[in-house]
Amino acid sequence: MCFNVVMEEQQTGIAPSHCPVCQGELLVTRLQCGECGTEVTGAFSLTRLATLREPHASLLEMFLRVRGNVKEMERELGLSYPTVRARLEEALTAAGFPREDGRPAGTDDPGWEARFEADLAQRIRARVEEQLASLNISSQRVERESDLERQRAEVLDRLERGDLPADEAAALLRKLRPRR
Repeated sequence: MCFNVVMEEQQTGIAPSHCPVCQGELLVTRLQCGECGTEVTGAFSLTRLATLREPHASLLEMFLRVRGNVKEMERELGLSYPTVRARLEEALTAAGFPREDGRPAGTDDPGWEARFEADLAQRIRARVEEQLASLNISSQRVERESDLERQRAEVLDRLERGDLPADEAAALLRKLRPRR
């Protein structure tokens, strides 16, 4: 480690990541603390994102700034959603993050729409079946309640006609209470 006692006021800018002569990747050999002037020397490599060239670096920076909201990027850049998505794919590939499925950046899978529609249709079917099952349960409950009402009316009719003693009618009516 080297400690530099002399501190000079310097403007900081964005460090170049590639050689201006041969375009080779630059190696960081010295770092300096902006507060106290401490210097660290050695050979340091830059991360993938630090060596990313323009316009990919700015695009990924924007992506992070808008918290991954591609629609917002679309508005700011004045480009269509597919164009922004394709440029993001290119930037991610340039940064060393290629697509996991092995497809080259910017190419679209011709079958994705069919899979999307099939998935959507399956979700719709499941939701409709869920709603129908709910309606079926409701209709069964309505049928059961109307059947209970009919049986209660029959017990009361028998009681009124004198065919059924009051204590038996009360016991039957207790059994015919609706269950909730």
